[in-house]
Amino acid sequence: MKRAVAAPPPAAAPNERTPMLHPRPLPVEVGSMQLREEMDEVPYWERIYSPLHPVLSKVQEHCHYEWVAALLSAMMLLALFVFVFYLDTPPRPEHCVTPFGELLGESKGVFAFSNCNRDYRNVEEHFVLVKTSPVHSGLKWHSVEYARRFWLLAKWPAVQFMSVRNAEDIWTRVNYASYTNGKRVKLFKYENMLSCDRAPALNATMKKHAWNSYRPQIGDLLVYANESRLPGGHVAVVVGIASLPLQAAANASRIRQYSLLLAEQNWDNARWLCNDTLEGGTSTVTALPCQYSRKVLLQQVDSARRMCVTDPGGTVLGWVRV
Repeated sequence: MKRAVAAPPPAAAPNERTPMLHPRPLPVEVGSMQLREEMDEVPYWERIYSPLHPVLSKVQEHCHYEWVAALLSAMMLLALFVFVFYLDTPPRPEHCVTPFGELLGESKGVFAFSNCNRDYRNVEEHFVLVKTSPVHSGLKWHSVEYARRFWLLAKWPAVQFMSVRNAEDIWTRVNYASYTNGKRVKLFKYENMLSCDRAPALNATMKKHAWNSYRPQIGDLLVYANESRLPGGHVAVVVGIASLPLQAAANASRIRQYSLLLAEQNWDNARWLCNDTLEGGTSTVTALPCQYSRKVLLQQVDSARRMCVTDPGGTVLGWVRV
């Protein structure tokens, strides 16, 4: 016997107390083409410049900082311009005896160049190659630069001394030099006695072996004092010694005389030309270059143990030897 199934009750008619329930709408799938069509409705440039664009909103957030960054960038560019074109550029040489950098002469394979005139101050550094390694020699083309370069190129092994502000500092501050292999050596300094016609003083007690080595030798540095006629002093290299006739001093001592041949930069910035005496006794300047810049007088009084270098152009403090 079949069991009777109760029929569902009839739906009640909607009224005030039983409002009609609306069914939830089903999700509708939208294709990519439809999305593109909807996006294309807004013009491209309008979307780019829209205040709601994420990139533009970020720019607007930071725009009040941008003028600071622009100002700092402009200041840095200005500082770089001043450094490159003014501070790091040497002043233009004027009123030159010979053009700046022109070859003046050569001694022992070391070339000397013109500094324009004695007062010109160049700020360009110069380096020489010693055993494939660049070594600083000084500022172009000062007297100290030539002295340092001469010791680096003409001496074996190559030797260098510390950088100095002016030439006189070689006499007052430099006491040691270094070989390029790292070995440090003490410098020997021999004081110029300025006048050789005085009576014997304490120098007469100098031992013979010390006296024999007192006279300047080839390769020594002749150092001048810092004075009004020679600001900063000067340094030259002794590259030759020539004997002159004997002279009698006022104290009846015999004075040996020598010519010291010097090689240098920034003395008179003239080319190294020789004075030759032609037949008939006429002296002239030839076009042949010399192996030295000029000569100075050296006087030696053995009895008084005096050694004097005389130069009307400046006061010689002494000579330095390594």
